[in-house]
Amino acid sequence: MSKAQDDPGIVAVDSLFRDLMVDKEWSTRRDRGFTWWGYRLAQHVAASPRFQGPDGATASRLNVWTDLVSDVEDHVAALRLCSVVNMQQTMSALVYDAERRTMSESFTAVLYADTVRGWAKVMATAAVIQNTAAHSRCQSLAEVVGGRPNSTDHPVSGQRPEMDDMLNTPEQVIVPAGSGPSAFGGPLVERLDAMEMPLWTVHTGSSSGFTVEVEYSSDVPAAMAIAQGVPAGTALVQVSTEEGHPEFGSGALVLLKLPVTYDDEGEALEAANQLNCLETAGESGVPMMGAWCSEPDNDGLAFVSFVPSLLARPGVLENFVIYDTLRAKWAYSVLES
Repeated sequence: MSKAQDDPGIVAVDSLFRDLMVDKEWSTRRDRGFTWWGYRLAQHVAASPRFQGPDGATASRLNVWTDLVSDVEDHVAALRLCSVVNMQQTMSALVYDAERRTMSESFTAVLYADTVRGWAKVMATAAVIQNTAAHSRCQSLAEVVGGRPNSTDHPVSGQRPEMDDMLNTPEQVIVPAGSGPSAFGGPLVERLDAMEMPLWTVHTGSSSGFTVEVEYSSDVPAAMAIAQGVPAGTALVQVSTEEGHPEFGSGALVLLKLPVTYDDEGEALEAANQLNCLETAGESGVPMMGAWCSEPDNDGLAFVSFVPSLLARPGVLENFVIYDTLRAKWAYSVLES
């Protein structure tokens, strides 16, 4: 195996460049990434240098983000808008950088040499959904927050006159695949109930969903905490194959709900955006294919992912549930430190 083939970051970058069918005329390449213009907005792909994962295996973190809005004027509106949009995200987050006064769509993936090829379709699907969503909402987002759409031109080819057909993929491929019942229903979601993890407490599953309590501040389940009159120590991870996405139809909704509430809505919005910013920078150590948002009923915090039916195959839901299990412990270390 060549050095490049042994580097999961390089493999992922090359795979995305190929799967997105990026034109050289409308892209720029770097050693460990590229930027391309599917139309007016630039989408960036960057792989970190190789590092050792917890088990000693070689890993790389892949970041994919699309610039949406610059020169944001209304800080509060930006935080609120991010939270509202992130409630119905798929596998990216709308992230507000208060220091740079920008908004972007972003996701990250932590990849290993033996997993990067298996995640190629997931990454490409997430990237094209992100790019299409960014183009469809950047104008309206800019108006709400008093900013401007972050449109840019290719440094040599200039402004792209027509949209790349790849940005029609959600409408032409993902939506039709989600027109029927969820492809994750039945055997694929039922597999989750057979899993066991050290950070899990009680769990239950069915042919349409799965619920597990995972450690947050402790391993005391909610029912026991109520009986003892103490705060719950667990977060809740829920998978539902019955709740569809307003744009993409059927699939699997994966939710992580933290046992926290805020008296002030602004604090909840700040906390959600802080977690999104940190995860975008790779601080959680797990893939970020979803988004943090504030729960409107109780000003709590949730991480939302929606996996379209197009991506249904064994192992996908297991990975998303494992990521949320580890994410809960990381969130506790951030919010309670």
